[in-house]
Amino acid sequence: MWLQVLMIALLLVIMPTVQAQPFQTVYCGDLSADDCSLLRDAQESLFALHSARVDTALMSTTFPGRDGGQDAEMVFSVQGAVSSFRFQGADMWQTLNADVTATLQMRGFAETMPVSTSPPVAIPEESSAELRLVDGMLYVNFDTLEPPLEDGTLVGWGRYPLAARLDRPAPQATPEASPVPALSTGQDVNHLLETFDEQTLREFLSVSRTDDVFETRMNFAAMYAHPTVQAVVREQLQARFDRFGNPLQITDQHMAHLADQMAQVFPEPVVLQSLTVDPDWRVVRGFSIWGMWDFNIMMEAALRGDVTGWGLATTEVRVEVSEYNQIEPILAPEVSHPVDAETLARIPPLAWVLPSNGQAAEDLSE
Repeated sequence: MWLQVLMIALLLVIMPTVQAQPFQTVYCGDLSADDCSLLRDAQESLFALHSARVDTALMSTTFPGRDGGQDAEMVFSVQGAVSSFRFQGADMWQTLNADVTATLQMRGFAETMPVSTSPPVAIPEESSAELRLVDGMLYVNFDTLEPPLEDGTLVGWGRYPLAARLDRPAPQATPEASPVPALSTGQDVNHLLETFDEQTLREFLSVSRTDDVFETRMNFAAMYAHPTVQAVVREQLQARFDRFGNPLQITDQHMAHLADQMAQVFPEPVVLQSLTVDPDWRVVRGFSIWGMWDFNIMMEAALRGDVTGWGLATTEVRVEVSEYNQIEPILAPEVSHPVDAETLARIPPLAWVLPSNGQAAEDLSE
C-alpha cells in the first residue's frame, strides 16, 4: 500500500514523507531574520501552488542487499506539467490535472517482482508511460509505452476513472482502545516541533542557507544522547511495548545503548529536507526529503542489540519546478477508449499504483 500512495503522490507533485506532510511548520533555527522570512514565504508558496512545470519529481529508494549482496534501487520519476492543483482537499483527485511522462527504474531486482497481478508482472530495468490526468480520469498513451505491451492489441489513448477508484470509502477499521503515540524518531520535523521546544531542538536540529538552498540537518547522535529526548523516547517506546505485550522494561542502560548505536549508524548529521527558493519572487523552486522506512524497527532493535550493520532502506524524494502558477489548462485527448485496472497493472510504472486485487480489478471503465 505504501508504494501505491507514494507513486500517486509523486505523480501529483505532493511530497510524501515517512510520517507526515513536510513543510507545514517553519523551523528557522539560527537563521537571520531575513533568511527566516524568505524560508517562511517559500514554504507558504507550496500551499499556494496551483500549477507548475515539473522539471524533476522523483522518489529513489535503496534496499540493502542480503548477506552483503548488491543493493537494489527503485527510482520512480515524472516530468511534465500539473494544473488545477490544490494541495489539500477531499476532492483533490477530481480537481488536479497532469500531463507527464512517468519512468520506473529497477536496478538490482529479480526479473519478476511480487506485484498483485496474476500472472506476476515482469519488471524491466527501465520502463516509461505517457500519462494525463484530467478531471479525475487517467489517460495512458499505448502508442508510446516503453516497453510496449506484448500482445500489441491496444493502441492510442486509453482511459480509466482514477478518481472514482481512489475516492471509494476504505473499509472502516476498529479503532484502538489505547492509541500508541507516534515515536519521535527525528525524521519528522513537524512532529519534533510539536514535541520539543526550540531551545532543545537547536542542540541537534539545524537550518542553513547556501545561495538559494535551505537545508535542515539532523544530528542523530546528539539527539539520542540528549536527556530530554531520551525521556520522551523512553516513554513512547515503553507505551508501545506495553500496548503490544512486550515484557521489556526500558532502563537507563537500554537508552544509553540506543544512543551509542545511533551515533555509530549516523556519525555525521543527515540532511532531512531542503528547500530551493526563488529569492526575487519568494516562491519554491524545488525541495528534497530523506527518510528511512524501517527506522522505528531499528530503534526498537537498537535498545538491546547491535544494529551498526543494519541495512538502511533509505528513500530520497526530490522535486524541481518552474513556471510557478503559469501553466495553461491541461486537456484530455480528443479520442480515447476505456481500459480496466487489469490492463493498467501490466504497465510497470502503473503496476504499483493500481494493484490488481479484487477491488482494484473491478471494472470502472466507461
